[in-house]
Amino acid sequence: MWAVTNNLGDSAQIQDLMEDLRERKNWHYWSSVRAEEILPEIKSSKLAAIRARYRQVLFLRNLMVFLPVTFTWIAISEASSAFSEFTTVNQSSVVNFLQFWQDGFGFLSPIWRLSTVALIDFFILAFIMVLTVLLHGLSSRTEVLRQQEISFNAGERESLARELYDFFQRNQTISTLTIDRTLVRAIRDLDKATQNLERLTRDLGKSVKEFPTYLTVIREVKNFSSRLNKIERKTNGPNSPD
Repeated sequence: MWAVTNNLGDSAQIQDLMEDLRERKNWHYWSSVRAEEILPEIKSSKLAAIRARYRQVLFLRNLMVFLPVTFTWIAISEASSAFSEFTTVNQSSVVNFLQFWQDGFGFLSPIWRLSTVALIDFFILAFIMVLTVLLHGLSSRTEVLRQQEISFNAGERESLARELYDFFQRNQTISTLTIDRTLVRAIRDLDKATQNLERLTRDLGKSVKEFPTYLTVIREVKNFSSRLNKIERKTNGPNSPD
């Protein structure tokens, strides 16, 4: 159900796992593999669509960057050819290239004139700016969806991974491998308990060593108090009240 719900039924690892679960085989192998490695990551369909759109817009933006330069150089080529024809026909007229490029004088098509080329280049650059803003928005949206995908995987995938781990640990059959693994775990726990006990014994030994010092201090205080009372009685005389 988990694989079907998250569109992971075609995963080879999932198919092998389900087959071995149904046939009750290879459980030693599955118990030795980390459950996080068994389950593939859940992929968000929205994230995949946003990433595809981002790549398309990025390709278009990168292509459009070269369009103003290309269009301008084509316009210069057309204007140069027309200007050459104009000077051949009108050898006596005095007209510079920029003036001819702007006016055309009937030899240059309006689309290749200077003002038209500048206006078209402006619209192309404005469109590139719009694409850049759109790319920024798609990038931010991609990051948000990626964080959601990570959080979703942490909940859904890791929860099932813990269940699989507990299942295989409970149901693995007794073998030399499992006994060795259990002994290693028990020895590791015993070693930790021994270290804690040794630390507690060391602290207790320090306290016991300091205990006689406390008794000596208390005894000296009592002796000092007793001597002080004797001095007071001698000072006050035999008629002094006790």
